[in-house]
Amino acid sequence: ALPALAPLIAANAPQLLMLQEADRPPDWPADAVGCAVPGQRWGSWLLAREGSLTPIPLPDYAGWLTGATWSNGSDSVECFSLHSPSGTDRSYVAECLRMVGLIDKKVGRSLPVVIGGDFNFKSFGRRAEGEAVANTNEELRALDEFENLGFSIAWRATHPSAPLPQTLRWSRNPVTPYHCDGFLVRGLDIRGCEIVRTDDLGSPSDHDPVFIALAPTGAA
Repeated sequence: ALPALAPLIAANAPQLLMLQEADRPPDWPADAVGCAVPGQRWGSWLLAREGSLTPIPLPDYAGWLTGATWSNGSDSVECFSLHSPSGTDRSYVAECLRMVGLIDKKVGRSLPVVIGGDFNFKSFGRRAEGEAVANTNEELRALDEFENLGFSIAWRATHPSAPLPQTLRWSRNPVTPYHCDGFLVRGLDIRGCEIVRTDDLGSPSDHDPVFIALAPTGAA
């Protein structure tokens, strides 16, 4: 609901929000694109505070994957809010690979692309040497494939040697560095990527939000 988002918006002033496992805020004052997972109240959403959103149809993952072209002045970016689905015959990692592959085929290479959300990896990014949690071979193959498609993993790109922090706040295990939320970026400069600790912001989510700062490639 919008009251839960208000502290995040006030503290960070994002231009675009990507939500997963969420109801559509009924009183959102600007452009919004998304839908619920069939049979559920919640789904994935793109909420613009500025500019306009033109939906990109992705019927294979209704409610799990929402896409839109975000136009803000002279700039346009292909944006996707992703939540790797549960209850399929593929692993979370395999689902993410399939979803990112569908996005790549759908949008081509003409516009910048940002994919953000809950990838459900325990290591969405390469772990630093010596971390208690290690990448699985399946995760490493997926990370390789994302990079082969031209994507950068935003948090790792901006923190090249730091241990991956936790983004999933388990009540039973609050310290395990389970890093499953983040961004894939292609065709834009990544100026920053940080995890916001929601204990101080009043969010009811069990995931800490991740914020990213982007600029057109080569911008001053």
